[in-house]
Amino acid sequence: MDLVREQGVGEGLYGAKVTGGGAGGTVAILGRKGADAAFRKVVKAYTKARNIEPFVMQGSSMGADRFGVLER
Repeated sequence: MDLVREQGVGEGLYGAKVTGGGAGGTVAILGRKGADAAFRKVVKAYTKARNIEPFVMQGSSMGADRFGVLER
């Protein structure tokens, strides 16, 4: 998360959230379109700091609204 903060909003990265930390965790990074260079810098810095290259998934799903809304 610190690596994302270092790039910052000026580079197009808005923030990060760690989820599932008990099993190794996932870091979700939110950024604007075109922030690829800043994102790659974060991945490179993480790889160097941890001596392991992270598995990266990019993009987003269609979202719940595409599947309809459940009503109770």
